[in-house]
Amino acid sequence: MSGGTFRYHESRIEGMADYVRRTYLKHKSKEWVEFVQTQKSEWFKPYSKESLAIFKKAYKVLRTAYIYAKCIDYLEAGDYGEDSFKENLKFMTDELDRELKKPIKVSPNQIKTWIENYDEDDYWY
Repeated sequence: MSGGTFRYHESRIEGMADYVRRTYLKHKSKEWVEFVQTQKSEWFKPYSKESLAIFKKAYKVLRTAYIYAKCIDYLEAGDYGEDSFKENLKFMTDELDRELKKPIKVSPNQIKTWIENYDEDDYWY
């Protein structure tokens, strides 16, 4: 396994980014929101458009932090030279930019899986 400079804690940042993205998608899904509301969950309230915009921005910030941490980790661990470090950092940030230019969508199958695996404790990270 490569890296290790940060004791692989950058994966925690990646996990947070994935959680934020998944929460964003759930709250954008009318089907998911309607399902959870039928569960009579007192804690659940769908987020406003403004809050969802913040989630989208948070996803970008967290993914960017993960990319930087991962590339620095590989450089510091000796897995990258400086040229590879810069090339891979640029490649990964460009890839993220391309991802974010497309609308973030979720498939009907993913929504079905979320509903089938619904657990009220899903929102505790």
